[in-house]
Amino acid sequence: MSILSKVLAQHTAICGASKRTLKRVQRDTLQKARAKCIEKVRANKAWHNDNTLQKPDTVVAQDTNGNFSVGVKYGNRYLLNVFNGGKDTFIENVPESVLNDVFDGLVEMIETGECDAAIKDAMAANLAMHAKH
Repeated sequence: MSILSKVLAQHTAICGASKRTLKRVQRDTLQKARAKCIEKVRANKAWHNDNTLQKPDTVVAQDTNGNFSVGVKYGNRYLLNVFNGGKDTFIENVPESVLNDVFDGLVEMIETGECDAAIKDAMAANLAMHAKH
């Protein structure tokens, strides 16, 4: 008997279940959302310093001039308008020599709540997107 057969013998398989019958994933708290953003930034810093590591969900891209653009992500969404007094989504033209400092500064911004409004907006957009499906 296969492993799947054993599992199916003890559990009920469903077919054609509506979304309403399935338990929804619980929404992240702001603290958990902050932690996820910080985790992405730190993973990018680690990967930038040792690209033998598995490539993370990137928040940094190298520009054609050799410098970098950096943003902050919650889930698959970049946090909008978190830099330059709420006008910019990315820090652009960052030289590699200061990239680690930028990563550290992003972590500090997130920890101190400077990105909270943008995180809440991204959370709301995610909920709205899932409500349509």
